[in-house]
Amino acid sequence: MRHLRVPSRNTEATLRALRDAGWLLDGGRILTDDDSDLRLIPLSQSAPESLPAPLDIWEIVSVEAPIPTPRSYRDYLTAFLSDEVVNAHSDWPIGHETMGDLIVVKLDEEIAEYGEAIAKAMLSQHARIRLVLRDDGVRGAFRVRSLTPLAARTEKGDILGVSHISPDVSSATGLLSTRTQVKESGYSLHVDPGRAYFSSRLSTEREGTLAAAARLREVIGKPLRVCDPYAGAGPSLIPLLSQPDLVGEVFAADLNPDAVELLDLNLQPFFDECGIDIDCCDATTLAARDEMRGNWDMLLVNIPHSTLDHLPAILPLLKEGSPTLLRAWAVIDEEAAESAEGKLRDLFSGQLNEEHGGLSIHPRRSYSTTQQLYRIEAWLHL
Repeated sequence: MRHLRVPSRNTEATLRALRDAGWLLDGGRILTDDDSDLRLIPLSQSAPESLPAPLDIWEIVSVEAPIPTPRSYRDYLTAFLSDEVVNAHSDWPIGHETMGDLIVVKLDEEIAEYGEAIAKAMLSQHARIRLVLRDDGVRGAFRVRSLTPLAARTEKGDILGVSHISPDVSSATGLLSTRTQVKESGYSLHVDPGRAYFSSRLSTEREGTLAAAARLREVIGKPLRVCDPYAGAGPSLIPLLSQPDLVGEVFAADLNPDAVELLDLNLQPFFDECGIDIDCCDATTLAARDEMRGNWDMLLVNIPHSTLDHLPAILPLLKEGSPTLLRAWAVIDEEAAESAEGKLRDLFSGQLNEEHGGLSIHPRRSYSTTQQLYRIEAWLHL
């Protein structure tokens, strides 16, 4: 297999030139030559025997050994960092979150200085990704992620570090925008993790919400009235609204105005299908509204750090005199899980509908070394 031998400092520019010309082997792995300062870039079969200027200054060599296909971004790191740096660290990130054409990655302090190289390697691995961002945690009352752009791919396919992207280009092209569109279980959703919290890792929970809603629809025998007062961009509602005759009316709200803007955009396609009311408000005040109190068959509560505190104020939103369903998510200390269940049983005292499932609390994933995200499902008859 033919490879172009280039100095490591010229690797990025050469990759770009070969990619633009269609001469870079798709899925090929960049190798380190016997001289550790040289890189071997695999050429596609369409590459000519002799490359034109300015690539003609580099030597084409044949590598007999089979070349493994890159399996992760780490296989691309040596295109942007020396072998010494790559081998000196063992704490390279092993996971990331993909949202549409964005990748969000957390970096340990020890390797934060190599963030741009990591981002470029991820862009090299994932051809459909536009922007890689560092996740610096959540901030503010709305728990919006603090995201730092690291590297992006231009419309021409060039991979650039943020320091090489001018503000004018970014403003004109939206290259560094955190607005994107995700597809989940066949549904499409506009999100912006830089303005409103969204996690793709809860997709299985949203599938479970759809299954539970279908069951409740069967129990009560008519389209559901669904209240989601912590809706964010609306990821839990889209699957419900996409099912014919499942939902008859929806109230969706959030306290974050940016989230409500996305929510309105995402629910627009369903406005003609059923009654939809969207609001920007404090959910704990809703039960004081006559038109809201006792009006809903299904209540979704996704404000994990405050769910247990908010439940007493919003539980009166559920209907009385018929089966209803609460699905909620809460971050709970593992040692406090049993006492939390006891408090919930006290809150639902005499209202649990054991025939249809009663109360269940299940850990869904680790949130920290001492905390778990729990799903709370309560079948009620108020």
